[in-house]
Amino acid sequence: LDAATPTLDEASRLAKCDAGDDDFCGLAEAERFMCRVALPLGDRYAEGVSCLRFRAAFGDRARHLAEKAADLRTGCAGVAGSPRLKKLLTYVLRLGRELDESRGRKGAATDVRGFRLHGLLKLADTKAFDRETSALEYVVGLMRRNDDADALAVFEELPGLEKAARVSPDHCLREVASLRHGLGKVEALKAAASRRAEADDD
Repeated sequence: LDAATPTLDEASRLAKCDAGDDDFCGLAEAERFMCRVALPLGDRYAEGVSCLRFRAAFGDRARHLAEKAADLRTGCAGVAGSPRLKKLLTYVLRLGRELDESRGRKGAATDVRGFRLHGLLKLADTKAFDRETSALEYVVGLMRRNDDADALAVFEELPGLEKAARVSPDHCLREVASLRHGLGKVEALKAAASRRAEADDD
């Protein structure tokens, strides 16, 4: 379609076409196509081609985006509703309080109400009380001693987490913005074509 963009001379010739009906039946197939597509768009033909391309890809893009959004919702719902994950994080919070106490911050122990998620990544590298056992190993051992080792199988409750982890929320937001922008261009082109048709009728 880009290669078929009419030149100024061709556009002028097309504008003089008098088909005698709305289907331009008196013209050859190529000329009919140009009259149907190029004439209503006028000097916005290139923009019209862009909108046609957008429209052709819209369905697949929207479906793909909906699938990614569903993966995120499933993953978030699993995390929010997992009893094992809640129990596991409770032990991590308990570890934080005990570490504060061991460092002589007993007054601050009652103030520990949470932790940053990126702190979980440091559990394997952070040493616990004996300076040899990692914080992660300490938590696992504590859970086993308290007969809560079943919570270590937390991923059995989160079957949708792997798919959700592969989704980029930022990419989804950019895709939504792109689709909205494309729809806006289509609406603007439709409005311009309508105004052009009304002007021609006058």
